[in-house]
Amino acid sequence: MRTFIALAISPFIAMSAAQAQSVDFKSLSCQELAGMPPQTIELVAVWLEGHLADEEDAESMQVDFSDTLAGDLKAHCSQNPSKTVLQAADALGE
Repeated sequence: MRTFIALAISPFIAMSAAQAQSVDFKSLSCQELAGMPPQTIELVAVWLEGHLADEEDAESMQVDFSDTLAGDLKAHCSQNPSKTVLQAADALGE
């Protein structure tokens, strides 16, 4: 799974240093997520899918789920800007 995620995010890593961002997922707020470009939100969704995956699902990834998660996360965060992104992801998973 980690290899797949590394391959999936490699285009983002190739961005120039001026565009590169460091993301602290423990403290990333919904308000901060709302200000990110769509490509970064999609990257956050890919990371979240891997982070929240069960061990049984660790070897696979549903690409359409990541797209759906990115949209759902953005919508939930716009209504709950004081939550962290991890709290929002947990709420969406319930």
